Amino acid sequence: MVRPHHDLRDAIPTEIAQAERSVALTTPYLIPDRSLWRAMILAVERGAKVRVLMPARSDHQIVDVVGHRFAHALVRRSVELRGYTRGMLHAKVAMVDGRWSSVSSFNLDLFSSNVNLFSSNVNLRIGVLTSSLELHDALAAQMETDWTYSRPL
Repeated sequence: MVRPHHDLRDAIPTEIAQAERSVALTTPYLIPDRSLWRAMILAVERGAKVRVLMPARSDHQIVDVVGHRFAHALVRRSVELRGYTRGMLHAKVAMVDGRWSSVSSFNLDLFSSNVNLFSSNVNLRIGVLTSSLELHDALAAQMETDWTYSRPL
């Protein structure tokens, strides 16, 4: 059953924090806030496989520098992380335990998750949160395809 969420900032870390087997994320920018970082690390510590796919090189060089530092720190904590090599990957997808998926315009970065950084929620837009197995399977298949065109970061 999908729990109701009123805010993507809360929904994604909340679902990841409850993962038992697997978490898969695709994001163009990886600069996680504290709640997302903690949720990923706790999922790994519980034995869940956590995978993150991001572009090997995004459209913002400074974000790459910071994002790759976060990526390396997550890899040291047993998160499997790869960089997509076929160009800018702009998907924003989250999948948990084969039971929950999200496709949204929500970037996994501090600018999207912390409304105090700006006077308006410029990066917080809209998303679909679902328990649809068909959508989950389609998203998982796409991630596997994208994963083959990636390299460890």
